Amino acid sequence: MKLALVYNADRGALKALFDIGHKIISPKTYSCHLCQLTHGAFIEKKLWKEFKQETSIELKFYHRDDFLSHYPNFINLKLPSIFEDLGPEPLRLVLGDDQLKSIEKIEDLIQVLKDLQ
Repeated sequence: MKLALVYNADRGALKALFDIGHKIISPKTYSCHLCQLTHGAFIEKKLWKEFKQETSIELKFYHRDDFLSHYPNFINLKLPSIFEDLGPEPLRLVLGDDQLKSIEKIEDLIQVLKDLQ
């Protein structure tokens, strides 16, 4: 299985600094719940890092700007989101923004992803 995980954050060092600041100062208003689940304020969570190394699921990660440059048809989709990658172009939405918001802990996200297999 291949999954594409799309963060609701743009790439780049300056953008990352703004995101870190936002997560620290006002975490409840930060717009990427996937980021909050998988990363602390500064680094990737240990449990998430271990899952990525051990899983048989092929994971591809996108920042919002990268994803939309590859898949412009998804411009109106609310991010973050997780898709199943079905081949050269087609993606099937697996978890949307609202579903991700209902996941409270990294352990729960990992279990949801394992259950997809």
